[in-house]
Amino acid sequence: MSAVADNGAAAANSVPLLSASELKVDFKLPGAKAPLRAVDGVSFEIGRREIFGLIGESGSGKSTIARAIMQLTPVSSGEVVLGGMRLDRLRGRELRRQRQRVQMVFQDPHDALDPRMTVRQAIEEPLRAGNRGSRADLDDRVTDLLHRVDLDDSYLDRKPHTMSGGQKQRVNIARALALEPELLVCDEAVSSLDVSVRAGIINLLADLQRDLDISVLFISHDLGVVAHLADRIGVLYLGRLAEIAPAGSLLARPRHPYTEALLAAEPEPVPSTRRVSRPPVIAGEMPSAASPPSGCRFRTRCRYVQELCGTQEPPLQRVDRDTLVACHFADKLQLTGRRA
Repeated sequence: MSAVADNGAAAANSVPLLSASELKVDFKLPGAKAPLRAVDGVSFEIGRREIFGLIGESGSGKSTIARAIMQLTPVSSGEVVLGGMRLDRLRGRELRRQRQRVQMVFQDPHDALDPRMTVRQAIEEPLRAGNRGSRADLDDRVTDLLHRVDLDDSYLDRKPHTMSGGQKQRVNIARALALEPELLVCDEAVSSLDVSVRAGIINLLADLQRDLDISVLFISHDLGVVAHLADRIGVLYLGRLAEIAPAGSLLARPRHPYTEALLAAEPEPVPSTRRVSRPPVIAGEMPSAASPPSGCRFRTRCRYVQELCGTQEPPLQRVDRDTLVACHFADKLQLTGRRA
């Protein structure tokens, strides 16, 4: 049974909104004989009205998965199904029509906005492209969207250079919601913002998801941020999923050594004078996706590594009702969760 089929009961509903099955994405490198496989057989589902978090280090393939779902990056093999529709098979007008159902908030709020456009024009643009109503309808819709992201009418005629990073990202979120998508893909949507601003954007996304009954794919390298927002979390390492679990159980009892390492690397919210020195749980750098290790991809950095890890790649399989793990010894290891 595939991981997607096996994971069906863990999704928010029995019929998921989005299903990615054995997703693979290759990139051709100049002078290289073989392509670089940035995403290698990733499978997961997102239920309706669910927030699914995807976490991993830089270079793990998170943004490539987001772009593959949006069909901004070609899928080498596998399936991307949104509400019963195979997005990876669509082209041209039908792809543009179906893409209205899934919208994206990008990492850099500055680059995502045209500096020549006012806020009104930026939010209007997708509405005009989608033929969503008359002039009066557009004005009302733009104003409503602006209010939904907690900005008032005074922002309508402002241009990006007059706004802060957090205000720009709120405009980007409003624009992404303009076509009333079923799924919102947030690719590192708060990573470039000041720490003081991030909480406001995270809380805004949680409120919007609840009020609009939409699903969210929230991608980040910060486990603490993802855990605050997501219902379930997928942990990505070197193009493959290491673990999928409900956020609470993943924090309390990680089942994959890489998840344990991510939790151990979280900064402690206590003064430095009161912190307890602990040995590192993970060492070294993530290997290159152009030449991944044999067997388990995490074995070169895993403190629990055994001979089997170098010869056989562990499949992503169920270890309890809601958790999938790609580790040969997931049922034997007693890993440490988030520190109290």
